[in-house]
Amino acid sequence: MPRDALNAAGCERIFTDQDISTSIAERLNLHKALGELTPGDSLVVWKFDHFGRSLTHLVQTISELMARQP
Repeated sequence: MPRDALNAAGCERIFTDQDISTSIAERLNLHKALGELTPGDSLVVWKFDHFGRSLTHLVQTISELMARQP
């Protein structure tokens, strides 16, 4: 269902980390997706609780993304 919703929203690339119990350090597709973002791109997240493993990690990641803005 999430993939269908993301496709319907017009997402061109979808990155998934299958095992939600995986540690932050092992979330290779999340790191890959963040690394491929360029100015003007939009990042669509299906569920924030899967995007950030903790509130600290979520805030840190969003802060890093905001710092990239021109």
